[in-house]
Amino acid sequence: MKKLYIQVLILLLFAAIQLSAQTFTFDTDTEGWTVNADGSGPVWEPTGGNPGGYISAFDISSGGTWHWVAPSFMLGNVCGAYGLKLSFDLFTSAQQTNNTKPDVILSGNGMILVFNTAFDPNTFWTNYEVTIKEDAGWRIGAVNGPIPTKQQFVDVLLNLDGLQIRGEYLQQNIDNGGLDNVVLSSTSFELDLDKDDSTTPPGSKDFVNDTSCTDGATMCDVDLGLLSESPIDSIVIQLITIFDGSNESLSFPLPVPVLSPSVTGQGTQKIILGNTGQTTASFYREALKKITYTNTAFVATPGVRLVQVTVYTICGPLAIAYVRIPYFPPAYAGEDGTVDFCPNDPATDLVNYLSGPFAPNGSWSPEFVDGSTRFDPVADTPGSFQYVVKSVWDGCPNDTSNVVVRVASPIGDLGPDTTLCYSPSIQLSLATLPEHTQWLWSSGETTASISVATAGVYTVTVTSNINNCAFIDQITIAPAPYAGEDGTVDFCPSDPATNLANYLTGTFVPDGSWSPGFVDGSNRFDPGADTPGSYQYIVKSNWDGCPGDTALVVVRVASPIGDLGPDTTLCNSPSLQFTLITLPEHNNWVWSTGETTKSITINSAGIYAVTVTSVINNCIFSDQIKVDPAPYAGEDGSGDFCPYDPAIDLRSLLSGAFAQNGYWSPAFKDSSALFDPQIETARRFQYIIASNWVGCPNDTAVVELRVANPINDFGPDTILCRDATLRLSINTLPEYNNWQWSSGSFSSSILVKTAGVYSVTVTSEINNCVFVDSIKVDYVTCLECPVYVPNVFSPDDDGRNDKFQAFAGCDFLSYHLSIYDRWGALVFETHDPNTEWEGDFRGKNLNPGVYVWLLDYETELLGKPFARRKQGDVTIVK
Repeated sequence: MKKLYIQVLILLLFAAIQLSAQTFTFDTDTEGWTVNADGSGPVWEPTGGNPGGYISAFDISSGGTWHWVAPSFMLGNVCGAYGLKLSFDLFTSAQQTNNTKPDVILSGNGMILVFNTAFDPNTFWTNYEVTIKEDAGWRIGAVNGPIPTKQQFVDVLLNLDGLQIRGEYLQQNIDNGGLDNVVLSSTSFELDLDKDDSTTPPGSKDFVNDTSCTDGATMCDVDLGLLSESPIDSIVIQLITIFDGSNESLSFPLPVPVLSPSVTGQGTQKIILGNTGQTTASFYREALKKITYTNTAFVATPGVRLVQVTVYTICGPLAIAYVRIPYFPPAYAGEDGTVDFCPNDPATDLVNYLSGPFAPNGSWSPEFVDGSTRFDPVADTPGSFQYVVKSVWDGCPNDTSNVVVRVASPIGDLGPDTTLCYSPSIQLSLATLPEHTQWLWSSGETTASISVATAGVYTVTVTSNINNCAFIDQITIAPAPYAGEDGTVDFCPSDPATNLANYLTGTFVPDGSWSPGFVDGSNRFDPGADTPGSYQYIVKSNWDGCPGDTALVVVRVASPIGDLGPDTTLCNSPSLQFTLITLPEHNNWVWSTGETTKSITINSAGIYAVTVTSVINNCIFSDQIKVDPAPYAGEDGSGDFCPYDPAIDLRSLLSGAFAQNGYWSPAFKDSSALFDPQIETARRFQYIIASNWVGCPNDTAVVELRVANPINDFGPDTILCRDATLRLSINTLPEYNNWQWSSGSFSSSILVKTAGVYSVTVTSEINNCVFVDSIKVDYVTCLECPVYVPNVFSPDDDGRNDKFQAFAGCDFLSYHLSIYDRWGALVFETHDPNTEWEGDFRGKNLNPGVYVWLLDYETELLGKPFARRKQGDVTIVK
């Protein structure tokens, strides 16, 4: 009886194919057949067949050759028909043999194969059998086409999309025919790995091995079904589900028997059984029964392996079935181990200390405190722990291994912190166990106990012989209270606040307090705020019965000097004396003048500074005073300017070392500090230096200014009528000492008679200023220009009045003369006033008579173009 197996979900392509002939007897209907081209029908005939019913059709003779067309359900993959027969019965009402028309047509995969039968059908039922093979008379495309190859023929059958049987055998007239008993033979095939379905559901064609603790499973049941009427090319057996990589393989027992299939892939995960040329289905069956599954993994992964069996014929992969191998190897818990831990080590999975391969899904006995799979040195008790691996399948045994665990024991402690106040030395020792084999103190000793005589933090490290675990403890030994030795310090008032403990000597305790306290409440003395004197540093004891300690720091702060008083001026006195208020501690004076006395006398303006040094900390104090000079506006000045000169600072006309911060009276028109000759009037300006000190008068200086006067303006450019004149004159002032016209004249006026630009240049004796003015004078015609056009001329080449043109007393700006005969035809035209008409047209002389002329022209009038039109007639005489 078959044992339990695990069902695996797979996609079953196909397990077995049973192929048989497709038969059409037409005993009930047309069974899906149609006709094409100029055929009409088909019509199902219930009687008259061979025997029973049949289908008929007739030719409407509209052109073409009609065929019987097979239904679509007969098509598709019909590769099983290869090498077999297509048979059918035909009759026709009349014959007219045409061997160029194919009798049977197969089409598929883009190719058409045609076949001509050896004889045409009769007027009674005629039977045909056509072999479905490339060498049976088939051609590609036409009855005289090339013979197909085997592969081409198979490709058409693998995807057949059309099958036609010729029905028309009379080309020119109406005929009819019938079809009956169409049979397309096909090979039989079967693949069933378990025919009695004892291991799988009915109809699945798959096979499930017995569940086992060992490998060696087979690929099929003893009742394997494998049948194929066509030759089998190969069978591929491939391991699909793989858990243990290359450790899993398929094997065939060697040597391979004679006539058995060839074996490729021995010992791999894919074996191919190939046809040696004589291998029948029965040999394939025997070979398939011998293939087994093998797993060489030391600890194999349990689970169901899936193997795919695929049978290939000339038609490709004809069938696929699957083998399921429920493989559940024995449990394995590994080899025993030991492990040492320190108490503070992290929780660890004890499987890390097993040796050899083991299953990862085991359990521990006893269980760990936190319920996990890890031993925690802090919570779990050392001892022996058993690792138990249960078999996945009840038919396989469990396995166990042991891990022995030791955990190092901690040391005792050194006790609470203490002080040396009560004793000059202290003995430090630890409570230890025999496993504690090494001691190392922070002082360098390696004994179990030490004696200390100085304050500090003492640390001991003890090593256990279990896992070399190290245990550490420490104790703080506080010193007796010590405030240090007395000190002194000098400060300058500007020095930063400072901790007076910096001026104690000795190794004092740093957390003492000061008495009296400092102004800002901190532990720092501020020379700018705190009072000099004696300050007591107090260190209190934190231990009962241990007295405190004190030390003194004497503080001196240098005193600053008095000041030199407010800034002043020399306006009321030719000299000043400065004296400082000092103290005996001030022993050095240095003035900015270089003097080193307590007082100095000065007689010039400036900034005077003094630096004084104190004997206390060599502190330096300084002060300064500013002495302003008496107001001074400089010496008077004068200046001449041209009206086009740029603005100027009038202080440049003063002499002497005048002050720069004065102002001008009257103020300048543009409210600036500069005199601008283009907008200001020549006059006297006063420069005033105001005094900032009470009782000290202002000072002034005067600047006399002259500005040259420009000549009069000639006015805008002008236009005059021809023959008119214009008198140009300048205003001669006494300051003008030179003038000249662009015409070369030195007169105060000139008379203009011709067009042009006239200018005059005048020089003033004030600063030699030069003034220039000019005017453009144009002349225009003020009367219309007269134009004369003759009314008769005689073009007879006698040298008198032979030509015709218009005449003017001025130049034409534009000109257009046109002449017409009495019928209005244009006979002459010109735009050139110098072109004359000689009384001809197109090279021939015109007859005497009257001709009309039209003259459009422009002349100049008042400086602009003036357009006019004149017309009249002229007579040609001979």
